[in-house]
Amino acid sequence: MKHKMMTMVGAVLSSMFILAGSAAAEERFSDLQHVKWAEDSITYMADRGTVAGVGNGKFAPEKPVTRAQAVTFLVRELYPEQLQSGAVSPSYTDVQSTHPFYHEIGIAEHYGLASGFPDGSFHPDAAMSRAETAAFLTRAYALTTGGMSVSLTDVQHHWAAEPIQLMSSNGLIGGYTDGTYRPDRSVTRAEFSVFLARVIRFEREAAIALQDWDKLISYMTLSEQVGQMLMPDMRQWNGQPTTTVNEGLKRTVQDLDLGGMILFDKNIVNARQVVQLTHDLQKEAGELPLFLGVDQEGGVIKRIPGGTNLPGQMALGASGDPKLAKAAGKLTGEELRALGLQVNFAPVLDVNSNPDNPIIGMRSFSADADLVSRLGLDTIQGLRQAGVIAAVKHFPGHGDTTVDSHLGLPVLTHNRERLDAVELKPFRTAIEGGVEMIMTAHIAFPAIENEHVRKASGRTSC
Repeated sequence: MKHKMMTMVGAVLSSMFILAGSAAAEERFSDLQHVKWAEDSITYMADRGTVAGVGNGKFAPEKPVTRAQAVTFLVRELYPEQLQSGAVSPSYTDVQSTHPFYHEIGIAEHYGLASGFPDGSFHPDAAMSRAETAAFLTRAYALTTGGMSVSLTDVQHHWAAEPIQLMSSNGLIGGYTDGTYRPDRSVTRAEFSVFLARVIRFEREAAIALQDWDKLISYMTLSEQVGQMLMPDMRQWNGQPTTTVNEGLKRTVQDLDLGGMILFDKNIVNARQVVQLTHDLQKEAGELPLFLGVDQEGGVIKRIPGGTNLPGQMALGASGDPKLAKAAGKLTGEELRALGLQVNFAPVLDVNSNPDNPIIGMRSFSADADLVSRLGLDTIQGLRQAGVIAAVKHFPGHGDTTVDSHLGLPVLTHNRERLDAVELKPFRTAIEGGVEMIMTAHIAFPAIENEHVRKASGRTSC
């Protein structure tokens, strides 16, 4: 999934200003006391920038939702870019350019989200019915018939019988205690928020179950999409090592919609504590699970408490045995998975070509680029067999340096032919082998990029 996410960086960043026409994110309302059953859905849809209040911190939850408001909510949810890109004029005879939702109605008509009446009108300010709500939502979302059997006594011959049955078969709408649906009854703003939130959550859950990451991404908010690019550390809070989910960590996960987090040695006490920490982190993350990563190379760089500390990569390189490298990756992955960790910042694909290197050394498989490439790929495959993502490092190659990139900026002045043959070769092999993640290093290759930049301070992983 993260591999898929990374292809979206440009698109996401270029979309960061497409929020002006949508509802204010995280809007809070003071009049939800009598609709506690709908408060979660209203808040969820407001956080998505889809529903908005009526002013003065009010949502007016018990007022009927109008046809114009309903299509506006759908357009904000499904077509925010089109809402910003230009005017789409509706053809309805009773929707004037002065109507507050004129453009939204035009977009809804253009994309078939809503239809008018035979006389060419739309009735934008008329209250939505329960039947129309089902019809609007099944036009907007490609739902398939579900497995739930619901018998509604008053919809069989109704014009909206098909969308009502489709929604009810997926548990997205329900009837009353007397077995009726009351299709012609008007829908309140609270009820419409609940129906829409149910559909979106249903579609997101289905995408996760099917591992359809393109579909899931399409249902993410902009904040969630950007958050998938973030995987910070959590070393300390209030001057103390973070070993449990404290209030600061809760706010970080929830406010930033993080894609993942990195555990360092300060976060690790023992196996039981790590399992509890990773479990609690996933609970805070909610429906979009976190990628939780750690540096478990083996040898001198290890994090697993009480686990199997395998020989480092130089020892595996000395054996020259691809089966051992693959077995080491698989065993490491199995232990990480047992601790609730899905990402290993390993293997190291740096070629150990400089004996004065202060940071790589025995962390590398070899001074032979071909051997590093082969054993690196075997380790990746072993981790993958255990269900763990390998994040190979340190791209574009840290082996022939005399500077620790945590402290300064190493510069490799080799020509492109040498870089292709040595430094870049293991990474090319890993990419061709389908590696999901690559960790970049603070290193300059003037043969590829000769622009002078200032190294930022800070550190993520090693």
